[in-house]
Amino acid sequence: MPLEVYNAVITANGALTPSYQYITELRAINEKLKDTESESSVGMQGFTLQLTGHLFDKQIFNRILDMFENRGVNFRVVSWQFGQDSSSKTSVVMQGLSLFDEELDKVEQEIIEFAKNEDVQCLKVKGPAVDQPLSHAKEYL
Repeated sequence: MPLEVYNAVITANGALTPSYQYITELRAINEKLKDTESESSVGMQGFTLQLTGHLFDKQIFNRILDMFENRGVNFRVVSWQFGQDSSSKTSVVMQGLSLFDEELDKVEQEIIEFAKNEDVQCLKVKGPAVDQPLSHAKEYL
């Protein structure tokens, strides 16, 4: 199997492959955010970006999550559209959320620059309000 295809395989035998184990953690974080959303979002500001490209096979999504974590900025995934083969691109709409405008601005610019250097389309888009539940997320992709 070509290395590009091997690295892009997300599941095998009904389980996430080692490179994609972080998805389990991401789901847990999203659930935790959902449970505390009404309390934790008070006073928060945010931005919404749509990223489109080969986000998994080049581990771009992982590195973007690291940027949020390194700056102490919360994030949430609003919606996904997964590519179905190695020629298809994945698209994700995600939000950065923080009480601290300076760190929020820094991570947004860091992601935009990183995306440009990695040949990933990055668009500022309108997303749900910071305190809005994600039940209608389909309309943002």
